[in-house]
Amino acid sequence: MFASREQQTEMEQLFAASRFRCQIVGPHGCGKSTLASHFAQAYASTFGCVRRITIRRKARLFSRVNVDSCFVNSRDSTKMAGDILLFIVDGIENLNYAHRRALIKNFQNRGCAFILTCHRTFTKTVPIIAQLPAGFDYSWMVLEELQSNSSVKISKHEAQKLYASGGSTRDLLFSAYDWFEKQHSSLHWLAISLPWADDFLRF
Repeated sequence: MFASREQQTEMEQLFAASRFRCQIVGPHGCGKSTLASHFAQAYASTFGCVRRITIRRKARLFSRVNVDSCFVNSRDSTKMAGDILLFIVDGIENLNYAHRRALIKNFQNRGCAFILTCHRTFTKTVPIIAQLPAGFDYSWMVLEELQSNSSVKISKHEAQKLYASGGSTRDLLFSAYDWFEKQHSSLHWLAISLPWADDFLRF
């Protein structure tokens, strides 16, 4: 996910500097939601509860959005140690301008933290702390990090073929997981691979 420990520290500091209100921008399947979850865990002592909302494209069809319902109808809720409510909102670009503005204003008025993931930025009032790149090079960097402790590794050439079949980081990691299952059927490999696979299977 991060090119180095220094980059990880820098991005976590940017998240804190944004007062925990920010955007993560990037193409489909590049790891935006996973990065948002990482930030939530990195500041677990700050947040009392983390709620995730996924906004589908059909939301554009609605003439009104009851933003208050977001505080009770989120898809996922995780209790943590702090006292600030954090919302992770996936796909906020699927709301029109008025609905996006209403949702953000509601979060701000209630004193909530929020991370907005989107394919393209839509406002200058919420800072972008990460703009994830598209393309194979970024996906390969993520895969290299994840398989660094494995005795058997996917070659870059093989990874390129897997990436070509889906065209996103998420699709590559799904394919890589299947590849490793075929190479290693032992419980030892599954114990190593499942923790990182679960992070991507959730999103």
